[in-house]
Amino acid sequence: MNLVPPKIFIFFLLWIFGFFLLLSIDLFFEGFVFEWLEWNRTTKNDWFFALWWGIVLIWFLYGSFTLYIKMKDQKVFKTLINILKKLFYYFLLFTGIILSTSHLGDNYMGISDEEGYLLTIGVISLIAFILEYLIPKLKKLKS
Repeated sequence: MNLVPPKIFIFFLLWIFGFFLLLSIDLFFEGFVFEWLEWNRTTKNDWFFALWWGIVLIWFLYGSFTLYIKMKDQKVFKTLINILKKLFYYFLLFTGIILSTSHLGDNYMGISDEEGYLLTIGVISLIAFILEYLIPKLKKLKS
């Protein structure tokens, strides 16, 4: 079974190639053209940097929107979205578990500003666990 139709896959590859093309153009300008024009550490370089990131953002939005439009009517799209959701939830869950238990061996009694992110990640992983496991289980038990 083809997960993604060939036309969409080719568009996806061209879209990714576009990012590498934009990166190579930026490296060329920053490495050679700006040295030749002596624009490094000037406001002209800053304007180019802002313009370049704007173009990258437009390219990202264009490709994302086009892929969404091309795939939204297919059955495969829902399968891909569900797979991506599960991967995201698993990533949150395991990252939260690893980071929130990394200080259990220390005499860690309170939450400081430096380590307060651990509680946040623990709460996020708990929410991901509830969304991924408990709610579907409760819905199955209810019906």
